Amino acid sequence: MNWEKIPNGKIQRQAAGFFVIKPENFRSPIPLFCLVCSNQMKNVIDSNSHRKYEACFECVTKYAEPNREKWEKGWRPDLSKVAS
Repeated sequence: MNWEKIPNGKIQRQAAGFFVIKPENFRSPIPLFCLVCSNQMKNVIDSNSHRKYEACFECVTKYAEPNREKWEKGWRPDLSKVAS
């Protein structure tokens, strides 16, 4: 389902028949846990890291920055290797 531009935001019709409207200045909420390592997001540094990389600061430091090109193409580390 594609988003359609409307004045001051965008709109998307859902299969169930309702609409989702997002204002232009909408910011997605920060999850409670990192999407990569599942550790709890602890502070504003983790929040800022999530906004840019969708991961906590530790994962950005260990995985995203050293593998920036792969990361930008969607690569994420294998969770079994993250836990070790």
